Amino acid sequence: VAKAYASLVVQTPVSFVVLSPLTVTVKEGDNVTLDCSATGYPTPEITWTRLEGLPQSSRVDSNGTLTINGVKTEDGGQYSCTAKNALGKKTHSVILKVELQDEDPSEAPGKGVFVVNNTEVVFKCSLCVLLRGFTFSWERIGAEMPSDRIDQSDCSLVIRKAILQDSGNYACIGRSKFSISVMTREVFHLTVRGPARITSLFPELRAVPVGGSVEVKCDGVGPPAPEVYWIKGTTRIQSNKSETLRITNATLQDSGDYVCHAVNYLGSQVKGTKI
Repeated sequence: VAKAYASLVVQTPVSFVVLSPLTVTVKEGDNVTLDCSATGYPTPEITWTRLEGLPQSSRVDSNGTLTINGVKTEDGGQYSCTAKNALGKKTHSVILKVELQDEDPSEAPGKGVFVVNNTEVVFKCSLCVLLRGFTFSWERIGAEMPSDRIDQSDCSLVIRKAILQDSGNYACIGRSKFSISVMTREVFHLTVRGPARITSLFPELRAVPVGGSVEVKCDGVGPPAPEVYWIKGTTRIQSNKSETLRITNATLQDSGDYVCHAVNYLGSQVKGTKI
């Protein structure tokens, strides 16, 4: 009796097992993992693609997981996982949204720009020249734009007659024309400098009894921060090293006119008081 043996191989189509949600949101600088595992026979081959290409910091593990280390804003977009074997293929897409890290606007990184009060400021966005397929706009971080004194285009922002209150952070924001979640930016930190000013002097007139004490506060501001000192008559009060004039155990000789001076390299202001 002759016997014959045959080996039966049953092929099965691709079936996804573990998938990331349709939308994944992470903070800039974080690491992100996108899952995509599948079964089937023959064992499916898993690949990841993105219209703009995969980030250089990404890798695909043998189990189909895509990992991106130190994710950047420009890494956002639509990622597609494709599992394929001899019986066909299946594709699953994930939208990766990258949010900017929460930050104190006063500490935002950026290119330092220093100008003198009442002069013109010009910011030029280098990303606008380097990146194609992006649209650009300008924003002020943590405050409103001085809209009555600005001219802006995709690649430049001009502030006419900058004032001290214009100091702060300005950003050139680039958004991909192909994916709304792909964004990048260039930040400029503006410091407007002006002559020294005295914002308050209190009290402007003070009566003090013989043997008494008195303090007069003189607030000087810049930037740059001014030197503040006091003069009585034509003599600088060397014993007073702060913005506050202090007299203790007052005598009749302490009576008179005192003048507060605030001085920096851009200018000065004086205000007086009588004791």
